[in-house]
Amino acid sequence: MYNTGSLQRHQTLGSLPRSSIASNIETNMMSIRQVVQPGQLPIAMNNNNNNSQQVRKGDNILPAILEVGEELEDLFLTTIIKRIDPNQVQFKLCITYSLYMVTRYRASTYFKPEITPEIRAELLIAFCIKYANMIQRAINENHTNQSSLAFWLANSSEILHFLKNDRHLSAFTFDSQDIMAESVQIAFNFLVICQQNELKEVLSTFTKDIVDQSNNAMDTMTQNILK
Repeated sequence: MYNTGSLQRHQTLGSLPRSSIASNIETNMMSIRQVVQPGQLPIAMNNNNNNSQQVRKGDNILPAILEVGEELEDLFLTTIIKRIDPNQVQFKLCITYSLYMVTRYRASTYFKPEITPEIRAELLIAFCIKYANMIQRAINENHTNQSSLAFWLANSSEILHFLKNDRHLSAFTFDSQDIMAESVQIAFNFLVICQQNELKEVLSTFTKDIVDQSNNAMDTMTQNILK
């Protein structure tokens, strides 16, 4: 579900050095009461009691997160990766943004707040590798479908960009980044092959027409000479 009504402060895995994750990553979540203006950081309010409030600057967070628990993980990934029809999707990068928001949720203390940072990191890494492999399988299964290849080429390259440049996620997604980079190359190569085959078919028809016209002209010329 989308949390857009009120922003909440949370700490993500990559905001700390990996050596200090265990001691520092589990932070309290505080409701944001102040409207965030464009270009400003949210202001976090820690309500100690009804009469006093401690105000401080919060972390940069997404304006929304997409909460997908482990019990719905397989259904969610199957629906948006295996069952999606690229021709019916209006916003072509919907997969990228959906997966990114879920990944950020999995990296935060919103997801299973009772677990240790080490376990959270392991679950995050496994989740990213899981959807990266599913995307690569989708590309291989649709290697002759140009619209599908173009769709997954765009999404896989954009997901790779997000994971690589997100300072909270980058260090924990090296394996999934490698898979996504390979998927980008695979999708591109398949798309080139499809274009080449299409061009060969067009050129074959074109040259056949030229040969037929040439043969007809020769036949006509021969008949005229024999007359």
